Amino acid sequence: MDKEAAAATRKSLFGMIASDRIPFTGYHMPFPAVGYVEHKEVGFRYVAESYQLDLQRPGTNASRVL
Repeated sequence: MDKEAAAATRKSLFGMIASDRIPFTGYHMPFPAVGYVEHKEVGFRYVAESYQLDLQRPGTNASRVL
């Protein structure tokens, strides 16, 4: 196992997820286990989202059927 390559891959992936604000989920994250990753000065921060996640883009008028 190449620990340095694994760390670099995680850093790159989290950077992309944070920059593009892609919803993130993880098995070992606190409830609701879905949220976003934000850039910090050093590293990243997980920000939990409401369990009623709405992936609709701000400013759109798309109606939702529940």
